[in-house]
Amino acid sequence: QCNTNLRQIAAAVQTSFNNTGKYPASLAEVMKQARLSEDGVMDGYRYTVVKATTTEFEIAGNPVPGVTGTETGNLKFVRGAFSIAFAPTPGAERGQAAMWEKLYEAGARSVNSVGLLLPYVEQDSLYKQARPYSSTAAAAQDAAVQFTDLNGMITFRGVANGLNIAMGDGSVRTIKSSLWNSIAQALQLGANKEKWDILPGIRSSNAVATDPVLFSTSMLRTLTVTMVADPRLEGLLLPAVDQAAKAQSAGDARTVADAVATFIKQVDAGIANGQITADAGQTLVAIAKTL
Repeated sequence: QCNTNLRQIAAAVQTSFNNTGKYPASLAEVMKQARLSEDGVMDGYRYTVVKATTTEFEIAGNPVPGVTGTETGNLKFVRGAFSIAFAPTPGAERGQAAMWEKLYEAGARSVNSVGLLLPYVEQDSLYKQARPYSSTAAAAQDAAVQFTDLNGMITFRGVANGLNIAMGDGSVRTIKSSLWNSIAQALQLGANKEKWDILPGIRSSNAVATDPVLFSTSMLRTLTVTMVADPRLEGLLLPAVDQAAKAQSAGDARTVADAVATFIKQVDAGIANGQITADAGQTLVAIAKTL
């Protein structure tokens, strides 16, 4: 869409230059001539005038780095002739990584919230079933059916509707609503007037079973780094996670269980000592129990 907008801007600037021999005097004038948003904000991008002289005119379209896009578009005029080029947006890699961290944290918190709806004696059973079920074709198919629209596509709008109308009421509906709000916030849907509800999706037939990323030692490590602010507690938890990861790779279930038990014990102590909030701590414990 940025490329389309830049070409529309280029056509307007070209017409103006051909008629007057001058470039537009302001961004608002450029956008008005191109019949686009005069504040330069649209479709997830913010457009700004980089250079404006009698012989050169340049406009850049910048996304929210790594979120609404990963490349910056540059439209450059030199003596009436223009070119459009794209280059990586500074900070895009970092922005994208932060986005994924927030998405995974939202998913982990929802897992914990669902677990808390059950009696304590049933929670561990749920966590143990989460990982094996999530890696099955049935899980992929269930998700695809819930989020597929009438055109057979999975889109952001479809996910929003699926979470809002799926079976469940009361506390379950509250959890689903909270999850969608967290997803929308992490993705910054609507940032820079992005039309997220009409973005293209993927064919639901492409849904296949994959390794359950959320229920893994690597994700537990990522969540620990993200959610534990106290460096002392983090220093105690990460070795336990690394031990579990090493044991899991070796097929040593006993050592995995011991490492998870150590992790949970240290999290509980961290909650008691005020090193981590109960909500964050319980979320980490919930993911640890899925291993």
